[in-house]
Amino acid sequence: MNLTGMHVLLGASTAMHRLRQQIQQVASTQAPVLIHGEKGVGKTLVAELIRQESPRRERPFVTFGCIETPSDLLERELFGFEGIDSFGAWNVEAGWLAKNRGGTILFDEIAALAPSTQIKLLRLLEDRVFEPLGSGTPVSADIRVLAATRRPLEQLVRSPTFRQDLYYRLTVFPIQVPPLRERKPDIPTLVGHFIEKYARAHGRMVNGILAPGMAQLMRHRWPGNVRELEECIEKAILASTDGWLRIDDRCCPANFWLYAPVHDTPTA
Repeated sequence: MNLTGMHVLLGASTAMHRLRQQIQQVASTQAPVLIHGEKGVGKTLVAELIRQESPRRERPFVTFGCIETPSDLLERELFGFEGIDSFGAWNVEAGWLAKNRGGTILFDEIAALAPSTQIKLLRLLEDRVFEPLGSGTPVSADIRVLAATRRPLEQLVRSPTFRQDLYYRLTVFPIQVPPLRERKPDIPTLVGHFIEKYARAHGRMVNGILAPGMAQLMRHRWPGNVRELEECIEKAILASTDGWLRIDDRCCPANFWLYAPVHDTPTA
């Protein structure tokens, strides 16, 4: 089963139906989108789907991790550089914005963005221009900005560690991705998908999932959300020796038996 586009947002729950509607509603616009959600809910996936459903679908897409990327490196990669390099020579280095006009950028965990970079991002959003590091010459930009966060930016604005004007600019169209515990009717569908995905990926035959095991899955709170459920199913498949998944605390939150037939023959 190859899932593309909106179909990768599995589930028939009311929460997922609303999420798909929001993506379709905003994708065709140029508005910035702030994607809220706990760790593991699929914020990056939502950003990718916004881009896939947009007129920019054929143009480049990049994610800048605001936590793991130092601000000076992020700005250089994004805006480029003009000036004397470490060898004393004049250097002009085009950044991502200059090389990928018409593209889409996701700022992942934007709450960690340095204050100096927040100012430059605000100018990019408001005036559609940027300046390469070391240059005072504005350059026009054609870019779609998306942002993701698991931290409540409205609280950071009151701190204040996040600019209020940038917060208002990003929250033109906010999207809240629901945690798995609020969409439990979707769990059987997700389990079936992950069984098929990893049985095929690892060349394993899986026979199915029994009702007691599914009940265990439905009771769990899933603090790691869909990512935790996916890891649980993959570990169980790798541990199975007879086609039936026996899951202990090393793999999942509780022992359970699987009963969800995989009709496709797995491949190595």
